Amino acid sequence: MFGEVPMARTLYRKILDKHVVRAIDANTVLLYVDLHFANEYTSPQAFAGLVERGVKAPVPDAHLCVVDHIIPSADVTPRVIADAASLRQAETLEANCRRNGIDAFYGANDPHQGIEHVVVAEQGLVRPGMVVICGDSHTTTHGALGARRLVHLPGKHAADDGARAEELLAKLLGRGLAVGFESLVAGERMNEAAYDLDVLFSDGADFQTHEGKQFLR
Repeated sequence: MFGEVPMARTLYRKILDKHVVRAIDANTVLLYVDLHFANEYTSPQAFAGLVERGVKAPVPDAHLCVVDHIIPSADVTPRVIADAASLRQAETLEANCRRNGIDAFYGANDPHQGIEHVVVAEQGLVRPGMVVICGDSHTTTHGALGARRLVHLPGKHAADDGARAEELLAKLLGRGLAVGFESLVAGERMNEAAYDLDVLFSDGADFQTHEGKQFLR
């Protein structure tokens, strides 16, 4: 209604609202995903799904794929992946990137290769206000950069949603959750990770399911 004072929104809700393409029902929306990054371990099934549907990733530049978990620890150059199964994973990821026109593929000997969650951050690919997705639980680290990280669909399912043709993700709307701390010892400093662990210890993880947390100091 004209002249009505808008309700205050959390950071979580502001980012979510900006990326909503279409509301499906009261709890589910279609979101546009700004960036999807993948590794050799959880991506083969997702790319296979595209092949089965006869489609390719429509926005190749929105994807970054890096060989991560199977990098040998021996300090040799060039790196050699001796394990046959691991080598097949690396080669499959490279082939899937070529098939879909994804240029951002970092293989075992690429100078940009690294831990996937470090790579995207150090190259400035994750920025405040973005929606990012990855088939790995460590996607939560990007919340520190002000991005909305989607971690409710871990593993293969997240990779599949990120790689699908529409570049959209069906996402349950999270309720706002304010967490306040008032009894800290004078002069004591705690970071957000410590706050999170304290809440998990006292209340468990289930109560945070599908919630958008915002800490109040």
